Amino acid sequence: MADTPAERSAQYGCPVGAGSCRTKTGLDPITNFMDDTDDCCTDRSSGGQDARMDAQPSSFRLSK
Repeated sequence: MADTPAERSAQYGCPVGAGSCRTKTGLDPITNFMDDTDDCCTDRSSGGQDARMDAQPSSFRLSK
């Protein structure tokens, strides 16, 4: 997603302050549910990810 910070490689554990992408500013999104960090570290999604998840149920509903 365009609103998710860039990350060079997957992060594991809870590497607070990790910034693996040298070509873009910002820290790795270790608190994002879509990252590979431990579950105890993840507590959010980006706005774009939220919107995409919210749109999914309506694309699979059957008409009566």
